[in-house]
Amino acid sequence: MVSVVAQSAEIIDPLLWRDAQHIIDRHSRPDDNDQCVWCGLQWPCAPRRLADTAAAASSRPWREPWTARNDLNDLRALPRWREDLHRID
Repeated sequence: MVSVVAQSAEIIDPLLWRDAQHIIDRHSRPDDNDQCVWCGLQWPCAPRRLADTAAAASSRPWREPWTARNDLNDLRALPRWREDLHRID
């Protein structure tokens, strides 16, 4: 279950805000080894930092959400990278 925070009336780009909230929910906290519970990278991981930036940009003038949306879309290519993290050769 995704626990998405209620959207504020100040949000300019609701789609960007929603996508950022989904990523923030997945990359929610570090484990006992100070690594992200979702991707296993050092906390705070790059996806979490990017999602925080996107969430903040979603309430700014149109140029910032547009750039942040492109950055989040680039992040969608990373599931293959995440699989490589857990591969044992």
